[in-house]
Amino acid sequence: MNAGPRASGAPAHRTAPSAAPASGTQARAATAACLDVYRIDTRAAARLGDAFFACLPAAERARAQRLRDPGDQLRRALAYAALLWLAQQRCGVPAHRMRIERDTRGKPSLRLPGGLEAPHASLSHSGFCVLLALAACPVGVDVEHLRPIDIEPLRHDYFPRDPFDPQTPQASFFTLWTLKEAALKAVGTGLHIDPAGLTVKPPPGDTDMAFQPLHDCPPGHGLEAIRISALPMPAGYAGAVAVRHPRPRIRMHELDGPALLRLQNAKMPH
Repeated sequence: MNAGPRASGAPAHRTAPSAAPASGTQARAATAACLDVYRIDTRAAARLGDAFFACLPAAERARAQRLRDPGDQLRRALAYAALLWLAQQRCGVPAHRMRIERDTRGKPSLRLPGGLEAPHASLSHSGFCVLLALAACPVGVDVEHLRPIDIEPLRHDYFPRDPFDPQTPQASFFTLWTLKEAALKAVGTGLHIDPAGLTVKPPPGDTDMAFQPLHDCPPGHGLEAIRISALPMPAGYAGAVAVRHPRPRIRMHELDGPALLRLQNAKMPH
């Protein structure tokens, strides 16, 4: 599990729903509702030099190096360096001037200099995939590489009331898991809340990024305000996003090696 799974040219955008308010209060509401989700194939890191990772604070470098697997070290460093470069473009603040802080439960957040307001952020990585999200409201993402595991005991422990497809048990398990973990990340509790206390429904097969509320959740954590959606993912992966907004809209981006280098070398917006 994830404790905290390509684009040349311009990133691909996919939005749901498509209607956008025009101006004034509606325009501000549209901005608040919009979240950017980025998907990165970590094999793109082979194209990156030391300069890409130079923005990482020393504490984040040390945190990555504490992981035992060199591949995990690289994936973690890539995820957090990409987060800082993306936030630089979004906020107009140099990546090296941002800080990454964590609350008592380990949830990361961006801190900008001068008291500037930072976007909410969430990260996840599994296999060769990194998911990042930036939004104006609390957000969580999770990705899982589908892999053989003994599902039955976990199914009863974590999904006692969730609809489970026996025809595709691996995909069903990881889809449900990512939906729940993304929701728990969005409210900042992570797995300090038992996932069995949440009930989710997997998305219909013909629905792309359709948001829905949790169908059952414990009170007192803000979960009733969360909307969740599965994400379009490469074969062999399940991914999900959760956001605290009644009508969220996704812009989905895919970043390959050249796109990451362009991000590093781009001029900051004025």
